[in-house]
Amino acid sequence: MTDDHVIDIRGYLGGSDPNLDLRAFAVWGGTGHRTRLALPVWRALHLVGGDWGGIVSTPSDHLAPGMDVLFALDLRHDPARRQGAVEALGELAGEDVPFLAFGEDGELSVLLGEHEGRRWFLQVLGGDPEVAIQGRDRETLLFLAGECAGLLFIRELATPLPSPSSTP
Repeated sequence: MTDDHVIDIRGYLGGSDPNLDLRAFAVWGGTGHRTRLALPVWRALHLVGGDWGGIVSTPSDHLAPGMDVLFALDLRHDPARRQGAVEALGELAGEDVPFLAFGEDGELSVLLGEHEGRRWFLQVLGGDPEVAIQGRDRETLLFLAGECAGLLFIRELATPLPSPSSTP
């Protein structure tokens, strides 16, 4: 057995929040090739100290309302919540990739790119709103965002159904 289908989270749990109930570890949208998003989203979630991480998209034209969640990893609720937060997404309007924005409630969003009329983001919720990601942690977060962007655009996970990669 190879380890490319196993996420070993033991190394991440040493400094975890003692109030965090790790009995809830739920994934939404993790079928087919989308399972490859689990590790970079998990690592980003842990780095920021959040309790929800996901890949979300909004319409590129900003006129159509709504946000769609492609993949979500939730450490607080089972089943996983299927909504992100929109506060920091507004700050990313008109920005180029990669760009980070922070919301007041511990929301972090990283613009991953635009594809077929949608803007794509890596989003982490529930982190510490007082802590800005800097230095090596910022570099790591941007690397993880690059992994997610590669999966979305090179592996075609951002392509609407039915594409070979986006189908389970």
